[in-house]
Amino acid sequence: MWNGLVRLLAVLIGLNASRLACAECADANVEDAFGRQDVPALRHMIEDGLAKQAMDPIAATVLGLAAYRAAILLERMSRRSDAQVLTTQVVDRIDPIRAATKDKELTAVVSMLYGLEIELSPIRGFYLGHRIQDILDSAHNDEKPNPRLHLAEGLGILYRPKLFGGGPANAVPILDAAIAGLDPEAPSDSSVCWGRADAMLALARAKIALNERSVAIKLVNDVIAQDPENPMAKWMRADLRSGADGSH
Repeated sequence: MWNGLVRLLAVLIGLNASRLACAECADANVEDAFGRQDVPALRHMIEDGLAKQAMDPIAATVLGLAAYRAAILLERMSRRSDAQVLTTQVVDRIDPIRAATKDKELTAVVSMLYGLEIELSPIRGFYLGHRIQDILDSAHNDEKPNPRLHLAEGLGILYRPKLFGGGPANAVPILDAAIAGLDPEAPSDSSVCWGRADAMLALARAKIALNERSVAIKLVNDVIAQDPENPMAKWMRADLRSGADGSH
């Protein structure tokens, strides 16, 4: 009985520490609203961000993430045009800050927003694909790796045609690096905390494409175990259970 109480106390301490860490993240409110699938709350954050006269890279990163999360939800609601307008509006505001500061966290968000724009408007894919690659290449100029840059790069490779160096097999090692770098135990000096679930779900999509369905299911279940309200994980699990491939 005593051992059971000790284990329970350890779990509770771990949960409290996790919640404290989450509360200290600059993106905590964005991720909370995303978990609730609260598009109006995300839109309010975006409006507040766009209304600011000046933004530092952290504020711009949080604004970009809010737009990314809102656009995912809007697309799920079949409101693609709304999602496209939103992503374009926010990218136009934060990309100049990225260009001026070369901030890696902001670079990752901007490149993923461009990737989402390609999904929403494939006709722009050729131009924006080159744009994403240029942005990511410019951010790799120093030796310190950034796991969210790995995530952005891995997503780009996952959906890029194999003829141009893309495909799931090429994306797997980069997504693995993102997951390792975003491990809660990994050292980090970042003030944002998002990305690990995104990387795990992207890896799950790659594994599905590589006919490793059991691995994909485990990855999705692991995300839900860590973040039960994660909308993307819940959608993907439902797709997998229904027999769909859950790859988008």
